[in-house]
Amino acid sequence: MKKSLKILIALVVLLLVVASASYFYVKIQLFSPLSGESLEKVFEIKEKQGVLSIVDNLKKEGLVKDKWLALGYLKFKKIDKKLRAGVYLLNKNLSSAEVLNLIASGKTAMKKITIIEGWTIKDIADYLDSRGIVKKDDFLTSAKFEKRDYSFLEGSDSLEGYLFPDTYYISYKADSKEIIKKMLDNFDKKLDQKLRDEITRQGKSIKEIVILASIVEKEVSKEEDRKIVAGIFLKRISEGKPLEADSTINYITSKSLAQPTFSDTRIESEYNTYLNKGLPPGPISNPSLSSIKAAVYPEDSPYLYYLNRQDTKETIFSKTYEEHLENKKKYLK
Repeated sequence: MKKSLKILIALVVLLLVVASASYFYVKIQLFSPLSGESLEKVFEIKEKQGVLSIVDNLKKEGLVKDKWLALGYLKFKKIDKKLRAGVYLLNKNLSSAEVLNLIASGKTAMKKITIIEGWTIKDIADYLDSRGIVKKDDFLTSAKFEKRDYSFLEGSDSLEGYLFPDTYYISYKADSKEIIKKMLDNFDKKLDQKLRDEITRQGKSIKEIVILASIVEKEVSKEEDRKIVAGIFLKRISEGKPLEADSTINYITSKSLAQPTFSDTRIESEYNTYLNKGLPPGPISNPSLSSIKAAVYPEDSPYLYYLNRQDTKETIFSKTYEEHLENKKKYLK
């Protein structure tokens, strides 16, 4: 009897030890971080890929510690059939359970990009290429104008001006066409019906507004100044004076001069607003909503000239050409 009791006690102790060891093993394998350091990993689940194959790849990528425990966890939580195709952004500081739950949530990985107001299509292409998102040439090729289902592009022969500057979240697999579509969709949304109705009421086209806004965007940065400058440009057009916008010269030369050289202002180009009156044939940048609104709602003023101080970036307005020349001597080095 004593011997049997000892065996029983030994078995119970052994079972408790095994159970305890199993508990801690499962806890460590499923619920402790994969790594002590933060390291992002991009993981892809392909269409019609099976659960076993997915978990096997997770194990190979070091995103779960134990393949069979991971499978058991998915089954136990009844989320094994919730795994969806997509690209996921995971981190090695997560636990295996957190990785599995994140994938089962269906939240695919997204990458953040910020398109700056006033950038040209080429600027955007350079930025996306530098971030390793899409190749510059691929983006420029996709941005070549073709028939697209957007009413605001009527009369335009380029997407310049319509790739709306904003912060976007794109999938890791996004290509140039998908990114461009997001920007055009955003422009379509931001140019609301109220703005469109006002443009129509003024007898103008969206293209004309975007061209004006694109110049205003590159000329001044403050919202209140943008409205005045938009008004100055429209006044100069009505009086038959050239706009003489330095930003249009920089667009031709791809320079960033505060004051273009005299020879640059003599370059033969439809975009040269020193030689040609009226608006250039197309936008010179992708303007912000602020500049678009300034073009739609310009402010009337007594001014006909302006310049930007190089030290403070303040915009100085002038009523006459003589006053403008004095301001140039005073503020421009």
